[in-house]
Amino acid sequence: MRTDRGALSNESTQAVYIQLSRAAEAIAATLQPALAAEGLTAGQLGVLEAIVTQGPMSLRSLGERLFRSPPNMTIVVDNLERDGLARRVRSDTDRRVVLVEITSEGQRRFRRAYPLYGRLITEFIGVLSAGEQARLSALCGRLRGQRPGAKARSERARR
Repeated sequence: MRTDRGALSNESTQAVYIQLSRAAEAIAATLQPALAAEGLTAGQLGVLEAIVTQGPMSLRSLGERLFRSPPNMTIVVDNLERDGLARRVRSDTDRRVVLVEITSEGQRRFRRAYPLYGRLITEFIGVLSAGEQARLSALCGRLRGQRPGAKARSERARR
C-alpha cells in the first residue's frame, strides 16, 4: 500500500530497513575479524582513513564525517592514542582546537589494513553489477542525507 508521498507502507519500509541492516551486519561480521587481526576496529580504520585523506581533524569534524557521537569518537581516539596510532595536538591557528593526527605507526598499520579492507568490500559489493552499485550508492546517499525528526529536535532545542 502506498501513502500520499508514494512511500511503501510502514510494514514494507521496515522490511527494507531490516534487509539493509542485515546486509551491513554481514559485511561488518566479515570485516571485524580481518581488521582485528591487524589490530584495528572498523571505527579506528575510519578515523585513520579520514586523517590520511583529509589531514589532521578535530574530534567534532571526525564525528560529523563518520556519523559518530562525540563520546564514541573520544573512545575511538583514546584507543588509537593508547596503541600509538594517533595523537592529539593543539591547532597552530586556534589553540582552543585539538586535532587528531596520525603517527608513523598509524600510517604503517593503515597501509597494511586498508588494502585488505578494500578487497573484502570488493568481494561483497562485487556481486552487484556496475549499474546496481551506482544505484545502491545513490540510494544510500539519499538515505544518509535524511535526518527524520531533526527539525522537531532543533525546534525543541530553541525553546
